[in-house]
Amino acid sequence: MEDSQTNGQETAMQPIENIVEIDDGKMFTTSLTVANAFEKEHKNVLQSILNLECSKQFNELNFQPVEYKDAKGEMRPAYRLTRDGF
Repeated sequence: MEDSQTNGQETAMQPIENIVEIDDGKMFTTSLTVANAFEKEHKNVLQSILNLECSKQFNELNFQPVEYKDAKGEMRPAYRLTRDGF
């Protein structure tokens, strides 16, 4: 299958091993990885997660709040997403 092209640029698809991580036998990804893979701003991915209409139980099981260090060395919010959360 050929990559679609828009505005003369190829869409870069990331291999699955760059999107999914495994910890203690469980697969997950992060909101940062999702933003990068879909070429979105991380703040917009965070907002989408916060605006999801799902039960509190589903949210707690599938969206774990975490932090990461940004380019300035400051801690910023992110989420660790399960397969179901993704």
